[in-house]
Amino acid sequence: MKLLAIILTLAAPFVAGAQAQSMSTLQDLPSVAVTVRAITPDGERFGVNGETLTRVVTEALTAAGVTVAKPGEVTDVADMPTVEITAVVNRLSGNGHIYTLRLTLRELVELKRKTKNLIDLGAVTWERETQGFTSNSDRVIASAMTLAERFATEWREAN
Repeated sequence: MKLLAIILTLAAPFVAGAQAQSMSTLQDLPSVAVTVRAITPDGERFGVNGETLTRVVTEALTAAGVTVAKPGEVTDVADMPTVEITAVVNRLSGNGHIYTLRLTLRELVELKRKTKNLIDLGAVTWERETQGFTSNSDRVIASAMTLAERFATEWREAN
């Protein structure tokens, strides 16, 4: 019994390391497009716009070494994995807004199970989100940058 415990203790770091490496969907990611999936009308009125969100996410990814396609180069997830930004912003009272930002990686995947008609489909393979309350739209943009930096950190760790 003691021998089994010793073997498991010695093997655990190697097993954990192998699992961590194989668990990342960001491993060997060649390049990505960056798009805004949606911004709520309250968000647009508050000053959260797609151009700014796209710019800050693109800058954070590029600074980390992720290859990012130029805007307009990629029109479909079938062409390239796509980092999508969703901003749900709702006005509560006065200048106060509650927001949820979501950053996802959507890419073409092949199902492991057999299907009659479905071969490849766009699926979310990585996703993180953050929430907050603010009276300044710059805080929403800063949160988008933080999410992009988290993507970049996880990308660096996987590669």
